[in-house]
Order: sequence, then structure tokens, then C-alpha cells
Amino acid sequence: MAHKRRDGQVQEERVSGEAVAVGAAVGVAATVWARGGLLVALLMLQSVSGAVLGAFEALVKAHVIVVVSLTMAVGAGGNASNQAAVAMIRALATGSVTPATAVRAMAREAAIGLGLAAVMAAAAGARTAYAVTIGGAAPDDEALVTASIAAIAIAVGAIVFISVVLGASLPLALHAIGLDPAHAGPVAQVSMDIIGVAVVCVVCGALLPTPAAGAATMAGSGWHSARPAAPTTGGGRGLVNSATMRLVATFVFWFASSIVSSNVKKAVLNGISLPLALTTFQFGACATCTLLYIRVFRIPSQPHGRGYGKAAAVAPDALPLHHDERPHMQHALTLNEMLTKVVPLSLTQVAAHFFTAFSMSLVPVSYMHTVKAMGPIFTIIVSTVFLSKSYPRKVWIALMFIFLGVSLASATELVFDMLGLIAAASSALIGVIQSLYSKHMLSSMSISHEHLLFYSSAVSFVILLPVALVYDGVRVLDARLSEVGWLLVLLAGSHFGQSIGAFQFLAYVTPLAYAIANTCKRLAIIVSSVVYFAHPVSALNALGMLIAFGGQAAYVVIKSSGR
Repeated sequence: MAHKRRDGQVQEERVSGEAVAVGAAVGVAATVWARGGLLVALLMLQSVSGAVLGAFEALVKAHVIVVVSLTMAVGAGGNASNQAAVAMIRALATGSVTPATAVRAMAREAAIGLGLAAVMAAAAGARTAYAVTIGGAAPDDEALVTASIAAIAIAVGAIVFISVVLGASLPLALHAIGLDPAHAGPVAQVSMDIIGVAVVCVVCGALLPTPAAGAATMAGSGWHSARPAAPTTGGGRGLVNSATMRLVATFVFWFASSIVSSNVKKAVLNGISLPLALTTFQFGACATCTLLYIRVFRIPSQPHGRGYGKAAAVAPDALPLHHDERPHMQHALTLNEMLTKVVPLSLTQVAAHFFTAFSMSLVPVSYMHTVKAMGPIFTIIVSTVFLSKSYPRKVWIALMFIFLGVSLASATELVFDMLGLIAAASSALIGVIQSLYSKHMLSSMSISHEHLLFYSSAVSFVILLPVALVYDGVRVLDARLSEVGWLLVLLAGSHFGQSIGAFQFLAYVTPLAYAIANTCKRLAIIVSSVVYFAHPVSALNALGMLIAFGGQAAYVVIKSSGR
């Protein structure tokens, strides 16, 4: 009897062991399948970096330093993204970062990214300077050596900042949609391989000259090829070329800056409800950043054929090379132009930005941008009443859909505030007036968009500063600025990037493409704000937003087609 019991126990242990072995084998197979699928997909995706290099073939042939520096730049991006991803994964695992604190954590990582970008840019510049010196560049190539060092330093700094933000955001995004945050590491690595190559090529293409046929570039230095390269603006006529890459890079930069600017502004207002002081800060920061941008890139005050004052309807292959077509600065604005044109523009800009900030302090970002989709309605009303223009029935039908969508979104908004609605609508109306005035002003004077942005921001800051000191001066001193300090730095950079990116993108595409892209950008801001701030959205509320933006898209298409 005992013998049978012992045999049964042995048999049970054998079966249990086999089950464990089978389970382990199945677990290994499932893991291999899950991880392998991701790795294979990333392997295929990584081939995009080769297409990017092919698009900049002329640049690579003319400047071997671009290829030599790729490993350093891409490696720096991969290391930075892995650091940020691991830190965020650990924070999620320990509970130190939750969906409620995700925005603050991302703001902290963005600030860290800015610091690391500055450090790595300096290190990359020093390494490039040492390498070029060892390469034995001729004295008459000093300007090109300086441009090469600056290009690589700027590229590495940009790559590191993007890497940190991407590496930190991916675990949060994967966690939010129910996927394993551990996948963030390889995804960030491959993404930065592609982005890193694109950033190096775009920055070097903007700062380094492409020599004419038969010309040598730093011949004999070992760092710049003496091989001739024909002048080109596109690096090829294929679907993917350098001009297209510049267009895509500009679009992504503008898109990302707009999303960051809106959400960070809301986060700051949640911390310190001082919309007037914040608007003043934005104008001052934008004027400072724009002035630095103008000085660093030596942008002339007069456009001279660059398409300013109107959107350039050009094919991607015909995009202008900014470093080739900018003449020396001609003259600044006269006092009469400043008083009669820039000051009125600045007044409308002050009002529009203040109402936006005031609305954002009262209602969610998603609802505020939905209300601002009423811009076309105000455009048609102003044009009909004051400019005696008439519009076809299709336009009015599109406007009805916009009004219906905004009304539905307002009726179903869980965090509704009448003052917030009025402020958002006022911002949209003033924005329409500002747009019409800007078009009239740009058609009657020759000034680049960058200089107009600087003058209008500086004048707006001067106008608003005394008012802000009177109404918000004491409250600013009492506010806990230390809690939003890094957010303010991020807001300054993203607001400037949004403004300058819009001008650059508008110069590359037709008005229709820009209007559609702007609608998509506003939708992206809404989606991102709902995710980051965990704002509850009902089905009817979402339907109202979609109807409003569908009507806006229809309005854009109908109006641009002239039907």
C-alpha cells in the first residue's frame, strides 16, 4: 500500500514537472515572439535612416565631416534616450511618477534635457574642433572650420534634447495605453537613430555650403572631401529628398512646439493663476529669443524674394536655401512704420494672447481650442460686414457645422465656465482681426517675418509690462515661482519655436496646406491635453469637437477652391 502511494507521488511529481517545463517553454516562446516581433519591426524601421542619408547625398559628398560625426551624434542621442527611459521606467515602477504627476515629471525631464543639450553641445564642439585641427585644415578654410564646429555642436545639442524628451515620454505613453514600458528603450534607440541622422543632415545642410561643380571643400584636410558636387536644393528628385526632409522637419518642429507650448502654459496657469503676468513674460521671452535667432543666423530685415508677406506655393524640390538667398541686412523700421503699423498689430496681439491665457486659466485646453475653431465664423462676419464680401452657400453650411460642434461641446463640457467661453471666443475674434491687419501691413511694407515677430513682441512687452506690474506685481512676488520655474523656461522656448516654426512652414507650403495643417495641429493639441491632464471627455463632447473641426476643414477646402 505504501509502495503504491509512493509510486503515485512520484508519478504526480513527474506530471507536475512536465507541466512546469511545458509552461516554461510556452512562456519562453511567447516572450520570444513578443520581443522578436518588436525587434524585427524596429530593424525594418531603422532602414529609414539610410533613406535620409541618401536624400542628403550631395551634402555628404561635399562634407565628409557629416559622416564622421554621425556616430558621435547618434550615439549621444541613444545614450541620452536610454538614460531618460530607464529613469522614467524606474519612477513608474516605484510609484514616484503617476498619471497625475506626469506633466510635472516631463517638465523636469525637459529642463534636464536642456541642461544636457548645452553640456553635450559644448563637448561635441570641442571634439570636432580637436578632430578638425588634427586633420590639418588650411588657414584659408577658417570660416568653414568654424561653421563645421558650430553645425555639429548645434546638431548634437538638439539631438540630446529630443532624446531626453522622447526617452522620458515613451514609458509614460506605453503605460497609458496598457503596454509594457520596458519597450521604451529599444523604441527610443531606433527612433533616435533616424531622428539623429535627420537632425545632423538638416543642421549641416543649413549651415554648411554646398560647393559648385568642380569646387573643392577644405581639400586635403581629410575631413571635407575635395570631390566635386553639383549645386542642389533637393539632393535628388525622388519622393524623399533633402528639400522634403526640411519641410517635414519644419512641420514636426512647429507641431511639437505648439503642443508643448499649449500644455505647458496650462500647467503653469494651474500652478500660478496669473494670466496677465504670464502673457507679459511670453512676449518678453519671445522678443529675446527672436533677437538671438536673427543675430545668430544673420537674417536680413528685408525679405528680397524669400516669399515673405505671402505664402510661397512651391514644390518641395524648389524650397529656398536660406543660407544662399539671404542678403546683408538693409534697414530697420522707421518710427512712422513703428507707430502706425507695428503698434496697432501689437495691441491686437496683446489682447489675443491675454484672452487665450485668461480662458486657459478657467477651462480645459481642449475646450478652449474647440471654441477657437470658430475663427472662420468671425472671418466671414467681419469680411461681410466691414469689407462687403459675399460667400457661397457651401461656406455658410460649413460655418453651421462649426457652430453646431462648438455648441454641442459647450453643452456637454464637464468643466464649463461662461467667462472662459467668452474669453476664448474673444481671442478667436481678435485673432481674425489681427490676421487681416497683418496681411494688409505685410503687403504694404517689406519686412521679414522674423523681424516683424521681434518688433511686435518687443512692443507688446513694453505695452503690457506696466499693466502687469500694477495688477500682478505683488501677486507675482507671493506666487510659488520655484514650482514652475523650469516650466517657464520650457514655455519660453516652445512659444518661440511655435511662432518661428509657423512662419517657416507657411513659407514652404500653399495657404490651403497650411490651413489644413493648422486644423490638424489644433486637434493634436486637444488630444494631447486630454491625455496629459486626464481631462474627462464624454462621447457627445468628443462628437462636438469632431463636428467643429470637420466644419473648419470643410471651410478651408471650400474657400481655397473658390467654390
